[in-house]
Amino acid sequence: MYNRYTNIIVPAQRREDGKGHTIRATFGTNIALLLTLAIAFVTTGFSLPQASAQHNSLRSGNEDAPLIGTAVLVERELLEEPDADTLERRQTVKEQFDIVTPENEMKWLHIHPGHDQYDFTAADAIVEFAQDNNQQVRGHTLLWHHAVPQWVREDSKTWTCNDARRVMKDHVDTVVGRYAGRIHQWDVTNEILTDWSADKPIRLRTDTNPFLKACADEPEDFIADLFHWVHAADPDALLFMNDFNLEPVNAKSTAYYELAKRLRADGVPVHGVGTQSHLRAVTPLDDTVAENFKRFEDLGMHVAITELDVRVPTNGSEPVAGYERAHTQRYEDLLNICLDSPACVSLTVWGHHDGYVWANKQRRGEGWAGLMTESGQWKPAYYAMQRTLNNREGIPERNVILPRTDIVPGSSSSPFSSSELETPEAPDPSLTSAPDAPDATATHDAYSSSSSAPNELPLMGSWLLQIVGLIAPWLLNDLVLVFGPLFAFR
Repeated sequence: MYNRYTNIIVPAQRREDGKGHTIRATFGTNIALLLTLAIAFVTTGFSLPQASAQHNSLRSGNEDAPLIGTAVLVERELLEEPDADTLERRQTVKEQFDIVTPENEMKWLHIHPGHDQYDFTAADAIVEFAQDNNQQVRGHTLLWHHAVPQWVREDSKTWTCNDARRVMKDHVDTVVGRYAGRIHQWDVTNEILTDWSADKPIRLRTDTNPFLKACADEPEDFIADLFHWVHAADPDALLFMNDFNLEPVNAKSTAYYELAKRLRADGVPVHGVGTQSHLRAVTPLDDTVAENFKRFEDLGMHVAITELDVRVPTNGSEPVAGYERAHTQRYEDLLNICLDSPACVSLTVWGHHDGYVWANKQRRGEGWAGLMTESGQWKPAYYAMQRTLNNREGIPERNVILPRTDIVPGSSSSPFSSSELETPEAPDPSLTSAPDAPDATATHDAYSSSSSAPNELPLMGSWLLQIVGLIAPWLLNDLVLVFGPLFAFR
């Protein structure tokens, strides 16, 4: 089921003058028509639609579609004593998304700040919130060269490879074991390969990653062991290698393809590749993205879009005229590629609200990267994604494994202790950022709010919108802009 209004395609604001010339509707004309529409609603006694998690949401658009997700931060959405804005953001996450990724809370710096010190408070809050709201979780991340606590940086200066393996094994058993059965996907590795440059080949980060540096003589063996340990600690989780600049066929994605092929040939449980997808509106998607997804599919692997955002040229906080459409197009194009690929199991945006999207703070003169404006209104990209999810037919089936629900929180299913560093028996072979957001400083707790009953647009109201689409199609863009707050399902 879907709401009729949200599936009306919003055309460009153009029409012909009767002489074959295309003209743009004046704002005064549009306002007059908007007032006419408003009067019609009032006189007929029909109201605009209210929020409906079940019919106007990215998470319920199509049961055959990949999981749609967002990054979350405890201090942004899950404070124990939330204000009104926090509650609104929380409700948005609850209603709009199938899967959530802790933006920081499972990184080493936050969850393992001391030698024998683990802090699960924030990570627990996110996992419990997801469980309460029937959502999945992406664990992020176990091996990265950023967000590493000071004790690791200091100790690793004298580590042998066996020391590095022992520390990582303890971390995996403790963290992955705690959430066993409750994590759908783990970014086991994050950005372990360098990017391409003219003077240096793509290689494993044995110079900047403390664990790979300690095992520089055998880094692939360390990575293989890591995947085995994670799989032993949580056999139900899908295990990914995650990185940026992996969307098209290029030198970096090919390096990951070859690495994955070698590891899987040796029976290492590498289940998928994650492409972060930090995109720009000024750069169209490469025409080899679908081909790249297909070659990983042919390896028997999944693909996940893990950190999607689309930066737009801006004047202050507003987009430069003409780039809104490109912003929408990038989101919609990548979603369609994901829908067409049976291997693509999820699409996650790296924060959906422009007040908090990481990408908006990375480059002066670019921003407006999320699906929602700073004032809390959904953008055309959101409606385009929702429309696509609701209307697409013939989506190929994808095999999505859901976590078990019979796991006792805090227990580990790993049969290996932290002191036993032998690699577990290889599984049946038939069987991949962004820098840290600000640290959490508040006390955290999980929260769940009850879902409100859906309210649908009455039939006459829907007819009125369809009539506007027929007699003045250019007006529908203004409907979204002017009446957007009333149609923003937050």
